[in-house]
Amino acid sequence: VTHTSPLCSAIVNGKNGHVVTACDDSEVGVWNSATGGLITRISKAHDNEQITAIAFDMNGERVVTGARNGECKVWYYQSGVMSHVLEATDDAEVTSILPMTHAGSQAFITAGWNRKIVVYDDDPLTEKITIKGRQKWKGGQLHKDDILTCAACYPWFVTASFDGELLLWHSEQETLEGRLRKGGYDTSENR
Repeated sequence: VTHTSPLCSAIVNGKNGHVVTACDDSEVGVWNSATGGLITRISKAHDNEQITAIAFDMNGERVVTGARNGECKVWYYQSGVMSHVLEATDDAEVTSILPMTHAGSQAFITAGWNRKIVVYDDDPLTEKITIKGRQKWKGGQLHKDDILTCAACYPWFVTASFDGELLLWHSEQETLEGRLRKGGYDTSENR
């Protein structure tokens, strides 16, 4: 058994084959995929908050965990040392974390039950422990229901909400490129 509570997420690092898992009791496990052995464990990563999302940074050197209270944390996952806290913008579950290039720099884009796209600058060399997110997405905060997941293929990313709405965005320009709908794709000005 890998954890004592239900798993909520698992990701694989393509560079070294490590598997990172997160479970409901706010525990992160790092596993050697070749041997199956535990490399490190981060207990109470978000105190008593349930972890709801995880992702690697763009270099695969750190892992970002998101929690039910809207807070995200950046970890040097092989050692279990926390690098930064991405400050919650609302007390609402983070459901997706995307490491992306944004405005020419590395960033994390988060989304969740607050129905918002939030951008956090990712500078691993900053001395700031807490990083504030930017909620003023140029394309607007258009979802009418909770954002459940996001996916990216630079420079595009898509957000999907509970009501079935899929929005396609250009990450650099922060513009809505279209709504994916049953029966077609809307790129009109009235989207």
